[in-house]
Amino acid sequence: MSKRTLTTAEMGAHLDEQLGALQRSVALFDDGYQLEARRMAVTLRVMLHSGRDPSLLKRLGRDEMDFVDSAKPFDPSNLVPTHSLVSLAFREGEISYAAKLDTELPVVLTPFVGWWEGVVFSDKQNRQMSRADVIRTAADQDGGAHVDGALRADYAALRFENSLGWLTDQDIPPSNDPGYAAIRQIAHEVLKTFISGYSKTMEDVHNVGKKSEISGGKMRFFPHEKQFFIIKTATPLMLGLTYVTEIIVDSITTGSVRMVVNSTVSEPVTLAGAHSMRIVAGPEQNTGVFGEYTDAVIARVSIKQILE
Repeated sequence: MSKRTLTTAEMGAHLDEQLGALQRSVALFDDGYQLEARRMAVTLRVMLHSGRDPSLLKRLGRDEMDFVDSAKPFDPSNLVPTHSLVSLAFREGEISYAAKLDTELPVVLTPFVGWWEGVVFSDKQNRQMSRADVIRTAADQDGGAHVDGALRADYAALRFENSLGWLTDQDIPPSNDPGYAAIRQIAHEVLKTFISGYSKTMEDVHNVGKKSEISGGKMRFFPHEKQFFIIKTATPLMLGLTYVTEIIVDSITTGSVRMVVNSTVSEPVTLAGAHSMRIVAGPEQNTGVFGEYTDAVIARVSIKQILE
């Protein structure tokens, strides 16, 4: 079938649409939906990657422009693993990777090819990855546009093996994926490159982030935080007695929720529906529902003593 070549204006409209899609994915990612990084990767691949077919940027004749570059130049003599697009965040005894977003450092512009192909990760085995490597792998192999069944080894090591090597004092690795945080930062660089005056800091993200709440009689958890909702019972729960708890989950798309009965914690609940659990009350008077980086709505919770 014959095809009609798109006009420059029509191609420009595609670029605007991709930038809009990127901004929507960024907003969801900042609310804690980190798998949105895969969708960002697909958008960025469409815009930036030229293989058998030219990228959208190349079709527009803009593939030699300068890009906002937030990464320090790669130093191959540095023996410490490199993660120049993301920083380590410390909170409540945990560490995680976070996109740097805007910082007080001056804006640096780098020609596209050097920006796209420059090293932004180097792990403990000196395996190096560029922005192009991270974006293409997330889009082509890791579920963005295709699930390959096998991931390139250096990318898989970032995701599953803590190949950058960071640990807490208790030898606990970071709680999230440095590759996904890097994709968030790459999206930030692209938005700053194409949208005049675009700016966002981590403080902005924290200030506008949605907060878990009880609304309309329901508990709402969001995946960027831990949250514990206290449940007040008519009479104190007694140490050592057995109680049956029921949670009715309207929806849950990631993470889990757990019942806490006087500090005794139930098995995690990861599916919607009604869930009943028997729990022996612990010593501390601290009863409620705990969600850890989860996206869920809890419709009802009940606790009843089992008389034996």
